Amino acid sequence: MGESTNKPASGGFVALGVDFGFSTDVGRVRARNEDNYFVCDPSAHDVANRGFFFAVADGMGGHQGGQTASTLAAEVMGEFFNEAPRSGEPVEEYVNKLIERANDTIFNRATSDPDLVRMGTTLTAGHLADRRRLTLWHIGDCRALLVRGGQLRQVTNDHSLVADQLRQGFITAEEAACHPARNVITRALGTRRTVKADVYKEELEPGDRLLICCDGLHGVLSEDELVKGMLSAENSEAACRALTDRANELGGPDNITMTILHLLRPRSFWNWVKGVFSQGQP
Repeated sequence: MGESTNKPASGGFVALGVDFGFSTDVGRVRARNEDNYFVCDPSAHDVANRGFFFAVADGMGGHQGGQTASTLAAEVMGEFFNEAPRSGEPVEEYVNKLIERANDTIFNRATSDPDLVRMGTTLTAGHLADRRRLTLWHIGDCRALLVRGGQLRQVTNDHSLVADQLRQGFITAEEAACHPARNVITRALGTRRTVKADVYKEELEPGDRLLICCDGLHGVLSEDELVKGMLSAENSEAACRALTDRANELGGPDNITMTILHLLRPRSFWNWVKGVFSQGQP
């Protein structure tokens, strides 16, 4: 999927027992959308052999800088399917190289164009192999949230000043929620010559849902609202729409971008297949 201007605002698909949804929205306050995303396309990408790959980026830098940075990050992540890793090269090493390339691209643009000075972006990317093995690469304060058995767990740790203070016990969760410096990021893509992504690995189970989203969603909705929005929707695409609508109902103070992955249970998957083939039948 190409630049943000050519991407659909929302969409979804079901492939190989995985229900995917994605959406991006400017919100109610911002003049432009500085978020971006990449989601594999099962009709064009070899997800059966390469796995599912997806990412969310939240740009920063004001004016066109944030939008440019997040677009460049999403474009480089999209090269995952356009290139083949060296024979035997682990996916983790391959994606680390893509992240290095994205960082170089953004940093070089920022240092060569006065209009893009200090631009950067957060990035949280995921790869699902064999319908169970999940790897996440994380830089910034987008979040990967896992819902299992109706309970939500934050998988990634925010790279932010407030999150650091919270982890060290200097402030409480209540103080963090309204802290004046809660938007100060301590690690981003493209703001320095080098950057290192935190890598997380999870074994998914049938029925699990994985939400990757920017702070325009997780900073506005409570954990209960996030879980309710995902579990009550017909599918992942509808869940994205419902969560976006709810964030906008609460003021939509920032851009709202997310991907949702639902690992279907075997019965749910076959019910979906039967529904597709029954459409249009007398």
